[in-house]
Amino acid sequence: MNDRFPERDEEWMEKQKERRVKFVEWLEDFKSKWGQEPRAMETITECENIIKACDDKIASVFAPLAIKQARNARR
Repeated sequence: MNDRFPERDEEWMEKQKERRVKFVEWLEDFKSKWGQEPRAMETITECENIIKACDDKIASVFAPLAIKQARNARR
């Protein structure tokens, strides 16, 4: 997080959320087309692990960012 440019933190968070949504949509489409194929399971598992890591990263940044936004809103 950058204290000098708090709007950049917010932009980063929004971009990450948008990227996650697009990735989940792609994965769901992939699952619907190839989910029954044994060869696709490795890709599906890898993608699900990436989504979990993304969620963990966003969650670890979200709380401090929300606190910082609330502090800035009071000023």
